[in-house]
Amino acid sequence: MKRTCGLAALLTAFVALFSMCLGMTFIKTMGPLTFPDSARHVNEIYVLATGQEFAPASPYVDKYGNEFSVQYASIDTRILNAPYNASTLISALIQLPESKDPLYAKQRAALSKTDDPQRQTVRRNSNTHFTSYAIPGAAFACFSASDSSIWRGLQAGRLANLIVHTIIICFALHALPKGKLLFAFIATLPTTIFLASSLSSDALLFALMALCVAKTCQALHVGHMTMPNALICAVAAILAFLNKTPYGLIAIMLLALPAQVLSKEDKIKVSIAAIIVALCLWLPWRMKVSSVACCVNLGTNYAWMARHLLRVVYLVIASACGIPYLIYNAPSRYAIESVLILIAVLLAVQGGRPRQGSFTYCDPRQEDLRQGGPRHERTRQEDSIRALLYEWRMPIIGFVIGFCVIAMTFLLLGITWNDMTAVSLWRPLAGFQVRYLVPLLPFVLLVYYPASRIGDGAVAEESITTERDSCE
Repeated sequence: MKRTCGLAALLTAFVALFSMCLGMTFIKTMGPLTFPDSARHVNEIYVLATGQEFAPASPYVDKYGNEFSVQYASIDTRILNAPYNASTLISALIQLPESKDPLYAKQRAALSKTDDPQRQTVRRNSNTHFTSYAIPGAAFACFSASDSSIWRGLQAGRLANLIVHTIIICFALHALPKGKLLFAFIATLPTTIFLASSLSSDALLFALMALCVAKTCQALHVGHMTMPNALICAVAAILAFLNKTPYGLIAIMLLALPAQVLSKEDKIKVSIAAIIVALCLWLPWRMKVSSVACCVNLGTNYAWMARHLLRVVYLVIASACGIPYLIYNAPSRYAIESVLILIAVLLAVQGGRPRQGSFTYCDPRQEDLRQGGPRHERTRQEDSIRALLYEWRMPIIGFVIGFCVIAMTFLLLGITWNDMTAVSLWRPLAGFQVRYLVPLLPFVLLVYYPASRIGDGAVAEESITTERDSCE
């Protein structure tokens, strides 16, 4: 037991050290304005740091005919005039340490100017995401409003995101009973750490999803989820929802837990509280200051989609099913990571295999099962599909949640980035990036927890206690 705890502590220390070192390497070699959609997210950091988040909104009609309520913010001209690298994919941005970002020096020179800083009032297009993701970066960058160097403020914001990400990852790794090595591998992927060391809205999304999955795995291991852990999962799900709406579907994982792990009454309490908190934060923001980044007329898309629901469903599902093809055609770095992840998943399936011998399937819908009545049993030798689905219930639910997140993302991209009246049935909807899959990687940890393995931790602890008592 002591040896296991020592190895776990050593692995946690390694993940923390590796994440900080690689993250600092990215901070020192890649400019703060070099990541996808950087203009939008950096402006959000600056707006929040300078206290302009709650500026009044005004009606606005964009060039596509969409009507929004938009805010105007006073942005430092050094940020507006600095060279951005906002359209390059992450796979092309991740370089070897000696290959520094070609815009690094130019961004540093532009953001470090001290000669009479000026501000320019511009239409704010950064409020397409709830501002919770920008809080760590803005808290560290807040001095940039009075400091002479915007560069130091933005770099401090990146460091804050990296530190918060690393802390959450270490908590998740500590809570995880099994699959620590697999999780450490996923958490230290270059793509994961690059996002964590940026000012992107995705910086903390992976950590939040990982924490929620880790606490769920911990509950499955001991056979019971405490209310504090349920609330931690609910808070992580709320923050994921506020960051990017589709990822809030991770809350379904709590509702899908077996009744012996989390009772129906506790599920109802946590769900109601989470829904109230999420809506109280999201609805006022959505109605007052939120805008949508789009390149089509939303009214035209809505009208067309209402008339062609079956076609929309087909396009969304087909696009989501085409993710393997998207990864296959992605740059080589993503392909290599995908192969490594596949190998790790296969190893995880081996580590999470069900108990050997006869497998007992209990139909949870039969009330007499819980009251000690006749049990409806099927052995594994019968190769029952129903028993197989019940055995791998949690991994299947994790896969379904991940697929629904991808499908919902494609649906939103179809509404905002695709002219649905002209889209082809034989091509996936445009706009999806492989980095959207990174926050879904922790779901692979659920393969360690088939139904026959639920409560293993409690059984092991009970046996150790029994042996100790017998020795005494």
